[in-house]
Amino acid sequence: MISFRLNWSVAAVGFVVTGVLAALLMKEAPRTRATGATTRGEYWGTVRAGVAIVAASRELRILCLLSFALVFAAVPTHMTWPARLREITGGEVWVLGWVWAFINVMAMLGSYVLPHLLTRFRREYVLVFSAVWRGTMLMIAALSGSFVPVFFGVLLQEAAFGLSEPIFLSWIN
Repeated sequence: MISFRLNWSVAAVGFVVTGVLAALLMKEAPRTRATGATTRGEYWGTVRAGVAIVAASRELRILCLLSFALVFAAVPTHMTWPARLREITGGEVWVLGWVWAFINVMAMLGSYVLPHLLTRFRREYVLVFSAVWRGTMLMIAALSGSFVPVFFGVLLQEAAFGLSEPIFLSWIN
């Protein structure tokens, strides 16, 4: 029998470390409005311009690096949680459909709460909270051997995804 506790624990620690690093390293510069009109160019010219913009911005470099690190934490978790829940429930596959439904609801809930949080907190603080919350929930799911903590750990970490993903996308775009 393969145990998934190790990779879940690594993913959880990855989210916590990401949140702490974000809190320490991400200092957003004041926003400036771009001057001049943008021109449409070829595909590779647009790619080069985008890479140059990211290379020139400390915040975007950190976001891209953290996003790259988060993928290594999140993908194994998303690939293995169904097998873990099926193992805990004794092979009941029908449970997974309900879990997927609740995961989508939690992601939408996280996205719904986001505008309210951004009126009170800076977006880097919301990202830190989201990363720490996600890591904590994954750690709870990783260390538990019963259905309820694993189920709620998976669901609540997905709410943090719904909270952080729009910020990542808007910040980078």
